[in-house]
Amino acid sequence: MDDIVTIGEIATDAVIAISGNDTVLSAFEEMQNHHIHHFPVVDEERKLIGIVSDRDLVRSLAEQHRRMEKVKNAMTRKVVFVHPDRPAHEAVQLLIDYEISCLPVVDKSGVLVGIVTTRDILPAAREHLKRPRQR
Repeated sequence: MDDIVTIGEIATDAVIAISGNDTVLSAFEEMQNHHIHHFPVVDEERKLIGIVSDRDLVRSLAEQHRRMEKVKNAMTRKVVFVHPDRPAHEAVQLLIDYEISCLPVVDKSGVLVGIVTTRDILPAAREHLKRPRQR
């Protein structure tokens, strides 16, 4: 697998995560401040417990009484995730199969170590598509 690009090579390791106890409003404001669309949700040990998207937060914010609701009530709990040592093409397939735009990257203990988004994959795809066809 030495010549196959791994998820760890393309993932963003400076991932910003939030707690399930953060409010929907504060999470949305942080998302806007960082210009991102997803937050992995982690526990005190930084283990992945969910994911919340900007769409999840907007739905919650649409109802005035939910602005101070905890993120754990708005997040998706069944998270599709990947490990950093797996081939990057597996991440692409998961994004396609599940019709999602990001994958948290966790180590063997479930600790969040990064995130892969379509923005991380597109540069590699661009380079691949620029190569001449092999006949």
